[in-house]
Amino acid sequence: MVTLICLTECSCTYRRPTKSNIPKDIKALESSSDYRKRALAALNLQLVGVDAKEAIPALIVALEDDYVIVRIEAARAIGVIDSEGKAAKALGNSLIKDSDPRVREAAATALMNLGTKAKEVTPDLITALKDNDLWVKMYAAAALGEIGPERGVVEALISLLDVGYINDSNYYGVRAAAVNALAKFGIAAAPALPILEEINERDAVARITAAM
Repeated sequence: MVTLICLTECSCTYRRPTKSNIPKDIKALESSSDYRKRALAALNLQLVGVDAKEAIPALIVALEDDYVIVRIEAARAIGVIDSEGKAAKALGNSLIKDSDPRVREAAATALMNLGTKAKEVTPDLITALKDNDLWVKMYAAAALGEIGPERGVVEALISLLDVGYINDSNYYGVRAAAVNALAKFGIAAAPALPILEEINERDAVARITAAM
């Protein structure tokens, strides 16, 4: 959807993203007056991948862009490019403060991709588990699963397993992400065993007990 908007509505010629075009994409991201060109530049940088890490400062600034589409593409690009987690704090800020749930979801997904490099924003991810948007909750839970059982994480994930949601199909993805995250923690997730057994998550129970 984002790509189609850029390619069909902006007066720019699409080209296959390459390392040689990184400076041009950074310039477009920083200075183009057309938001669609800024979004396309962020997308191009994402497609180049980790070789575009020089664009991280510009992408961090783009997380504050006035246009939602630019902020979304900037977050996605960071999740692919930032192998060192330099933008983790900026993503955490977007996750908590951005007014658009699509941007918050993109930030949560990017943090999930950063894995342990996003450890410093664990408190932000825990806060995001209370987000009103289910997709944000789900990816925040998945991100915590990649980071590990830091302080408060297990308890926060357990809070997503309320049996009251057991038959809520809309909530399934959130619960599944929480269960999968807890299962990765092994013995550290032992406090979750009673409720995991109650909601019949046998695989997770087996994985946790196997580590004890």
